[in-house]
Amino acid sequence: SSSSFQHHLNGFVMDVFTLDFDEQGAALHPSILLRQAEFFARSVETIVEGCHLSSADNEVRDNGKIDGNDNGKQRNQGITIVAHSIGAWVVRIALELHPHLENQGYVRNVITLASPLGAVPYAVDGGVHDVVQYINSGGGGGDDDHDVTMISISGGLRDELIPPEMCQVSPTDSPTNEDADTFFSNTFLASSIPKTRASSSNTATMSNLGGNFGMDHRAIVWCYDLLRVVREVIFTLIVATDHGLNSIERMRVAQEILYVEMEIGLKLDQKQ
Repeated sequence: SSSSFQHHLNGFVMDVFTLDFDEQGAALHPSILLRQAEFFARSVETIVEGCHLSSADNEVRDNGKIDGNDNGKQRNQGITIVAHSIGAWVVRIALELHPHLENQGYVRNVITLASPLGAVPYAVDGGVHDVVQYINSGGGGGDDDHDVTMISISGGLRDELIPPEMCQVSPTDSPTNEDADTFFSNTFLASSIPKTRASSSNTATMSNLGGNFGMDHRAIVWCYDLLRVVREVIFTLIVATDHGLNSIERMRVAQEILYVEMEIGLKLDQKQ
């Protein structure tokens, strides 16, 4: 029920690790992107080892039992990544160069904020364009046993650096086969998410609230109105992963959260 969900969400506590490259200029040269991707991969491995998140640790903790809904794989919630701007390129390169991060379930869910996933919006070193094209074309192929959900959120027209159309993920990353273990993605506009989840019983409050909003490139990482929704999506993805849902099923669950927010936003606009 919704009350039970809200109760568990209110008690949800997550460990947060921050990887800040101090505006190193990764978009300027592919060598910087590759170095950051390697550092990201090592950071994930360190967290997995330190927090005992590996499949072997889960096997000991679960007494060797395998989740029947997980297609024979050991249950592993993995790490949910939230990447801002060019940080999403770093994550995608790391997942391509280190497939064990996906295959071992270390990374299951990725949320990107104001990230130019589709193309490079500026004139930079040609090697950067090659890297992005390589990633969007599916990389080097190889092992197709992926199970990663990627949610891209754009700041909208208020983002002075990254146009919203650049935040769309390559169509090749959005398969339709429901049985596939794959890299599944979708894109949302922050301007479609309302400022507050208002109670339907509080009509006066709803009529006074603003409708939709967008945000600039930096504000998207600290705006509470958006991060509240992101936290709820993270919680939902973790629960869905723990229940053995694949990437497409997890995306559907996350979409229910985001679309509920969008519908509320539309109702707020209609009441104004």
